[in-house]
Amino acid sequence: MVAVVTSVILGSVADDPNVGPRTVVVGGMLVQGVSMCGQGLVTDIVGLFLVRFLFAAGQGAVTAPALAVILQIVPEVQRPTANSIFNTGVYLGSGLAATGGILALHF
Repeated sequence: MVAVVTSVILGSVADDPNVGPRTVVVGGMLVQGVSMCGQGLVTDIVGLFLVRFLFAAGQGAVTAPALAVILQIVPEVQRPTANSIFNTGVYLGSGLAATGGILALHF
């Protein structure tokens, strides 16, 4: 839910010519990176909730503007392929993360 709300808000911020999608994407990636470090350092459930909340906000900041960047830099005939590759990362990453978690429990 956080990613959805953040995506809508920062998607419109990325449309501002003074900001631009690349700035929003870089900011979102920085937020995600900081929150990933935080996930490794937290010691309680409340802290984990807060850094996951932060990670989702960063993810929402990246999604819509990243698609705008793809539209800017990829030729029109290659855009469907580029968008497919970008969107595949979400599903592939989720599947690999779940697989890694299951393997971690068994070894």
